[in-house]
Amino acid sequence: MRKGWEQSELGNHITLIGGQHMMPEEINDKCLGIPYLTGPSDFYGKKILATRYAENPKVTCIEGDILLTVKGSGIGTTAIADKSYCISRQLMALRAEKILPSFMYYAASYSIEPIVKDASNGMIPGLSRVDILSLKIALPPLPEQRKIAAILRTWDDAIEKTESLIKANENRLFLLTTSLIFGHIRLGKRPTHERTQHKWVSSPKDWKLQQIGDIAVERSELNTGGATHTVLSCSKHDGFVRSLDYFKKQIFSKNLAGYKTIYRGDFGFPSNHVEEGSIGLQNHEDKALVSPIYIVFTPDEKRIHADFLFRLLKTKTYAHIFRASTSSSVDRRGNLRWAEFSSIPVCLPDLKEQQEISAFLKGQQNLIDDLYRYKHALQSQKRGLMQKLLTGAWRVQVDKEAA
Repeated sequence: MRKGWEQSELGNHITLIGGQHMMPEEINDKCLGIPYLTGPSDFYGKKILATRYAENPKVTCIEGDILLTVKGSGIGTTAIADKSYCISRQLMALRAEKILPSFMYYAASYSIEPIVKDASNGMIPGLSRVDILSLKIALPPLPEQRKIAAILRTWDDAIEKTESLIKANENRLFLLTTSLIFGHIRLGKRPTHERTQHKWVSSPKDWKLQQIGDIAVERSELNTGGATHTVLSCSKHDGFVRSLDYFKKQIFSKNLAGYKTIYRGDFGFPSNHVEEGSIGLQNHEDKALVSPIYIVFTPDEKRIHADFLFRLLKTKTYAHIFRASTSSSVDRRGNLRWAEFSSIPVCLPDLKEQQEISAFLKGQQNLIDDLYRYKHALQSQKRGLMQKLLTGAWRVQVDKEAA
């Protein structure tokens, strides 16, 4: 242990306050009482945005308390209370008594990581009072606590600014995608108000109305030999993902005979979940497999640009169309089969304009991807700094005035 530092349990330096459950009739959304927090759903980065209130709170935290999620999803997630809140049983408040609150925030976050990892592997994730109070932390003198907290806060500020840039650019991309995919704005062309209204969508007059079945064909190739290939699943937001990587466990059958083959450039969707927007463009593997419940189809590359079609089918407009088509399907189990799906209309510009729109939107997405990489680099640097600074491996220079 470094000179001047001491090894201590967190419980020697804090008061730990456990939240309590509030019944539905005890909370409101009319801003009556004080804000009521239930966990990470109320945390936005380091900020807190409550949507519910309690007039007769059972347990409250105060400004400066560290709020720690101790139950359910998001276990280990923290936030710093900027005022008094009523807290639920999913949260505990750590109140500093013999330690600088800002230093305690980083020290506790660093020390609790391995415990959170172990708890997350349980059937019901949870942290106990003993888990928290018995955390071992390395405690430097107060001036060093202050300097370390200030250094780490600098990294947090940079991460938060990057997150704000990401959010702003993602909002911009959403608006651009909607405007370009439906022809409300045109690249290199003057906007026009002359549009044709169809059943679900409208389009510029020079765009062509077609059905999905006109530009794509179903692929029903089964993995009859039971060959082993990567199994993919389709997520609502990201499209296709590698199932084992995404779910961290095997949720598909051990026997892959009867699974459907899906090639690079194919589209697919689970017939019982497409109304949620779960549709994807397969760009992970040259050849992969999906569950037998998936509908797989291949676009005609001479008539439709795959990325343009993917962006079109991932819009909220088409999620609504999928829901309506599923509701009207003759399949009473809530499945959308190729016969109904292939009749869904799409309004398309010529192939060249599709390619131009796709290239432009991809460029915007690349900017966002760069920001995400920068954010991850900052987070990695912060983790490295925490390891060095919070263990005393690196000592900080403290001003004489601060000492």
